[in-house]
Amino acid sequence: QQRVEQKERKAGLRCCDPSCGIGSSGEDPVPEELAGSMDQVSIHPLLHPREGAVCPHRFHPSCLVSAERFAGWGSKDKAEPHVEVSCPYC
Repeated sequence: QQRVEQKERKAGLRCCDPSCGIGSSGEDPVPEELAGSMDQVSIHPLLHPREGAVCPHRFHPSCLVSAERFAGWGSKDKAEPHVEVSCPYC
């Protein structure tokens, strides 16, 4: 299973979130919602978003939102272009 997840990560189907819900599963080996949900983002410094990423991990936006909500962050919806998050992997 780890080898399959590693290959999916290389192909962009699975992000660095340990509980990535976008990648394939035993019940659904090829997810149907592949279109725009496969894009991945990295975390940048809030005050200097154009600088490099703070860590090498990349996430599907929906996985990052879920991880932040699980951690107790992001209880309010924000319409700002940049929001403060932490890496759920680090």
